[in-house]
Amino acid sequence: MLISDLVDVVGFDHCLTDPGLRTGYEVDWTGRYRGHTVAVLRPGSIEELAAVMKLCHDAGEPVVVQGGNTGMVGGGVPLHGELVVSVARLGNLRVISNLSLQAGAGATLAAVQQAAASVGARFGVDTAARESATIGGMIATNAGGMNVVRYGPMGDQLIDAGVVLADGRYVPSLLISDDDLLGHLAGSEGTLAVVAHATLAIGPTPPDLAIAMVEVPASEIEAVVGRVGSLESVFAVELFGAREVELAAMGIGRSAPARADWLVLAECRSDGDPLPELQAAVGDLPAVVATGQREGGELWLFREALTESVARLGVPHKYDVRIPHGALNDLRATVETAAPDADIFLWGHAFSDRQRTPLANVHVNAVGVVDDEAVFDAIETLNGSVAAEHGIGTAKRHRAAAARSDLAELRMLKDRLDPKGLLNPNVLFPPQ
Repeated sequence: MLISDLVDVVGFDHCLTDPGLRTGYEVDWTGRYRGHTVAVLRPGSIEELAAVMKLCHDAGEPVVVQGGNTGMVGGGVPLHGELVVSVARLGNLRVISNLSLQAGAGATLAAVQQAAASVGARFGVDTAARESATIGGMIATNAGGMNVVRYGPMGDQLIDAGVVLADGRYVPSLLISDDDLLGHLAGSEGTLAVVAHATLAIGPTPPDLAIAMVEVPASEIEAVVGRVGSLESVFAVELFGAREVELAAMGIGRSAPARADWLVLAECRSDGDPLPELQAAVGDLPAVVATGQREGGELWLFREALTESVARLGVPHKYDVRIPHGALNDLRATVETAAPDADIFLWGHAFSDRQRTPLANVHVNAVGVVDDEAVFDAIETLNGSVAAEHGIGTAKRHRAAAARSDLAELRMLKDRLDPKGLLNPNVLFPPQ
């Protein structure tokens, strides 16, 4: 009866019940987390989304919401037979001014970037998954991306949002009606409400550019990252090592441009030439430098190819962690000790916020036989957190209390907004 009613709302073509059509919605990007669902609903409007949620609420049917399904911690997978609601068709975009735009939850990051560029502006969050990652999902995990040192994560771009609550009520503006929910929406992992659309900040892009891939010995990494990160013109500070650049080079069929204990990929932009201050921060260290977009893009290829390159080696265990800069040199060896039967690759953002707190958001990838708990324990011995921009999901919900200081506040909001516990029931909150 419920499925029949849902078909009446979204139409036969957008209620996917055939096993072959459901498959892509029942597994996450990594391939590690798999579930099952009897139906995938693809509403094409806010009205349809609200009607779908009301029907599920009235029937007591749990729901998992998906966007681009690029998650890596099982957060968008129907692990226990929940219905899947895909917001992929809610992709409308409207540029408000050169300072803001409104994006549907299913709009891809690439589409948002193009919309911003159409008025000479830039959206502050960027990731290599830009062609498939959607705005709703990025808000859910509070994604940071490569420009986090300049702009901060998704929550810092969020001006307002319209959401559909678990019971099907549409709230067109949280800024007006529920500022508490707006403040907690980014990072709530789809447990509080379904994002229908969001008003996002955009802004001008400084015209002058300098990008450098710097070879940094282990003894200097903390100092170099600190100097580069303190530059007024800094837009990105990315970290990886010789092993990672060789892996990327193999994946894209090119020669590695640099090799060292650490490679720092730094991008600076300003209204005047930013190269002199970047060179001053780097000092005499060897570096490959680009001052044009095309040449700089060539250097960025080696960073952006890493996720796909490591996936070619097998299904990776992915640990998105946050560690202090002082622990960077201990990270690889510590994880290798915890996972001796796996190949370890790591890369990430030297800073995890625009306040430039000396905490790195590192994506640790282990290919092989791994005990996840041993790796989590190892990260915590470095005074690190096992959760960063990919969220808690299912993978780390049993450690959420240690990783999220706001968990009690989120639980109170959850109890108020979704007392039946129907929204994304398998993530973030440890079972009560």
